[in-house]
Amino acid sequence: MISIKRFTKTISLLRAGLFSGLVGMLVTCSPNPEPQPAEAVTKFYEKLFQIVEQNSINRREIDWPAYKATVLAKVGNAQTVPETEPAMTLALALLKDNHSYMVVDGTPKLFGGVGCQRSPPQGLPVNLPDIGYIEVTDFLGTELQGKQFAQAIQNNIARFDAPSLKGWIVDLRRNPGGNLYPMIAGLGPLIGEGLCGNFYDIDNKLIATYSYRDGTAFLGQTPVTKVDQPHATIAGNPKVAVLINGVTASSGEGTAIAFSGRPNTRLFGASTCGVSTGGQQYDLPFYGYKLTLFQYNMANRTGKVYGKAIAPDEIVSDDQAISKAAEWINR
Repeated sequence: MISIKRFTKTISLLRAGLFSGLVGMLVTCSPNPEPQPAEAVTKFYEKLFQIVEQNSINRREIDWPAYKATVLAKVGNAQTVPETEPAMTLALALLKDNHSYMVVDGTPKLFGGVGCQRSPPQGLPVNLPDIGYIEVTDFLGTELQGKQFAQAIQNNIARFDAPSLKGWIVDLRRNPGGNLYPMIAGLGPLIGEGLCGNFYDIDNKLIATYSYRDGTAFLGQTPVTKVDQPHATIAGNPKVAVLINGVTASSGEGTAIAFSGRPNTRLFGASTCGVSTGGQQYDLPFYGYKLTLFQYNMANRTGKVYGKAIAPDEIVSDDQAISKAAEWINR
């Protein structure tokens, strides 16, 4: 998940009751009312609808009355929020962003997207003469684990670095996402100091930036992940070949975008999954559910907006990506 900020709003809603009674003393009765969802369920979905209608990245493309009617039909007369999880999944799917999800008890659990390619390449290289090879896979963990993840990447860069090195291969083909900032902090010596990327709203208004400086990945001016022993490459602006494919998604795409627009850089492989978007997390009433809603498009350092799949500079198959990248570096 690429999370820009987290905030909570609360609203108070009154729900009118339905009553029926005797009509004509012991003679006739009004029909029994249709069973209704419990009050907690009603309030839960009122809040959910408010959030997505105001903030979804696709909010101008969705027929909201039809959306709500479809989801509520799935809710039915449920009496507890957890029993409506199939309706939550449907609500996420109907957003058509292929990215938003529900966090349950602190764990991402309910997803509405169709997913991305799930067949990462095999047979990664063992030895590339005069070329540094760095693979960055997905990461999701605590702040300390993120710091350790980033430091491990920088340590690998330091291990490969040498005066004779002609360039670097950064392999993101087994990176479906997670937390962007440890990836940026780890790859910072190759990305370079300064701006890495941007987040724009659907009106192309700049919302936030992400960058790397002195061993630290920043969201705007806020430090997010910092390594204690940052490395500086011997070559000041080395060649970097970035490998991507359909597995590369979310924060993996955000990492690829950090290299887009960088001098001496070329992307090899196939188009990414297409969820290069940023989101926010919202608290929902009752049972501790949290909605991670994607509402911003990612852009590179030059302002080129993505939000969809990232196309490589050179389309090659997975089994040829490394050799083609090495050829380019060795020119």
